[in-house]
Amino acid sequence: MKKYHPRAIFFIILLFAFILALFAGTAFSAPLAAPTPAVQQPASELSVSPGAASGFYLENGRFSFLNPTDYSATGAFRFWSWEKLNPAAGVYRWDYLDDYINRAVTAGYQSIGLTIMPYTGRSVGCPLQGVDVMPYFVRVGPDGIANTADDTVILSPYPDERNYSGCTNFGGAWYLPDYADPYFQSQYITFINALADHLRNHPQKDAIGWVAIGVGKDGENRAADNKDPGYAAKDEEFLANNGYLSVAQW
Repeated sequence: MKKYHPRAIFFIILLFAFILALFAGTAFSAPLAAPTPAVQQPASELSVSPGAASGFYLENGRFSFLNPTDYSATGAFRFWSWEKLNPAAGVYRWDYLDDYINRAVTAGYQSIGLTIMPYTGRSVGCPLQGVDVMPYFVRVGPDGIANTADDTVILSPYPDERNYSGCTNFGGAWYLPDYADPYFQSQYITFINALADHLRNHPQKDAIGWVAIGVGKDGENRAADNKDPGYAAKDEEFLANNGYLSVAQW
């Protein structure tokens, strides 16, 4: 499993767009419609399982679970890259999710959270790029060939700024998602619907408390990094200024 940098739980819960409902809402009852070619503003809807337990959730369990009693923890959650669960068109690795959910329940957690990332920012560990959490078949576009006009990734004008052990691309290319691309949107919606169908029929569905569908970097409701050069490039500003997104569209 690729290693990514998590954010603090309370910060995450405030920023995530929750667009899947478990069992009681409408999100699982009807598939999301494919997007029109026009750019659409991402939906934001909070809906959780009726059996979801409120309380403190620990981001843990990639290798082993902390004892929830030691931390007065109600639930466990973890980040999942889109690529991890959907490595190829029509291919879904739900076994990873199922194993995690089962192990969390066995470890004594009352409720389980799942968080999906379509892109991760520049803090990702070397040698990964932020777009590597997108499936390769999505990054290369409908023609399946990298570096052609239908790619769903954009070259940032700001180079890769990471400069420490293991970083071999310092000063080189850094790529961003084209969130407005219809192929990107349609494939993400297809994945979300498949995930919803899987969880709706899951044998441990009563233990699934919430699902967070990220609509930006690191699972957050933000397109990309936008800090002073020297720490992180102003990628978000670049996307907005060059027609890839606007405040209204976002």
